[in-house]
Amino acid sequence: LQEDEVRPDESGLAAVRRHAQAIVATFVLARLRHLPPQAGAMARAVAVLGRNARLRRAAELAELAPKTALEAADALVAAQLLAPGRPLTFIHPLIAEAVSAHMSEAERHRGHMQAARCLAADNADPESVAAHLLVVEPLADPWVVARLREAARMAVAKGAPGSAVAYLRRAISEPAEPAAMSELLAELGTAQLSAGDGAGFATLRQAVDH
Repeated sequence: LQEDEVRPDESGLAAVRRHAQAIVATFVLARLRHLPPQAGAMARAVAVLGRNARLRRAAELAELAPKTALEAADALVAAQLLAPGRPLTFIHPLIAEAVSAHMSEAERHRGHMQAARCLAADNADPESVAAHLLVVEPLADPWVVARLREAARMAVAKGAPGSAVAYLRRAISEPAEPAAMSELLAELGTAQLSAGDGAGFATLRQAVDH
């Protein structure tokens, strides 16, 4: 900040905000380098799971035994990266962003896919599962399409067709198998119309044509 001649008063607030993630990342990475590798794995798992991560799920994602995961979580609390107590939560969202930003695309994909499968196995809310699937790479996986359709049905039932549209668009781009595409397009068109989007008529025509 000094090098950029940022003044320590109100005029420098915008510059501080611009630099905030880089500043926090420097602090976070320095702390993680002084911790055992298991703590780094645990931090990445918590970053993938998001707020209110359960220790068991984070341990599974980090591929750590329960006792090792507990010790890693305690080390992250002592380093002032995680807040004390349960569920596991970073002390500030910028710390989660810093950890996530230094994961490779492959690590993020693998982590979110594993998180989605873990949540589905626990019979979690379908939309919690879908939140992870929205950010994974499309790899023509029928399981991903099925979970996104399930989340879309749940969203419609809850009166949130806009969310259903997002899930169905992502399912179509997986891509879904050709045999399921007409049904998916019909579901998407219906959700679009429920959300007040007139483009739903064109989507329904696509479904009929398909």
